[in-house]
Amino acid sequence: MTFRYRLLDFDSHGNEAATDALLLLTNLPPGKYRFEVLAANDDGVLECDARCLAFTTVAGLLSDELVIALCIVTLLLATILLVRLRVRSAANGFGAL
Repeated sequence: MTFRYRLLDFDSHGNEAATDALLLLTNLPPGKYRFEVLAANDDGVLECDARCLAFTTVAGLLSDELVIALCIVTLLLATILLVRLRVRSAANGFGAL
């Protein structure tokens, strides 16, 4: 058995899949999608009606620019804090001599 599939509103053409029952869709932007699949028997005859599955993808945490900016600011502040603590520790060490 072979399959023909397409992602409506994203793919304008159908894609052939051998006998794989697993399909990985990567790099889909956030949104609502409909996945359509047709099955064909060993003679290549497609079934009459396609099966359709609706699903929604959401943005990942690191795809949001605000989250990335906050991570960079946090990293910079932590670096500044560590440098200040190191300088203070070094100054206290020299004063004890």
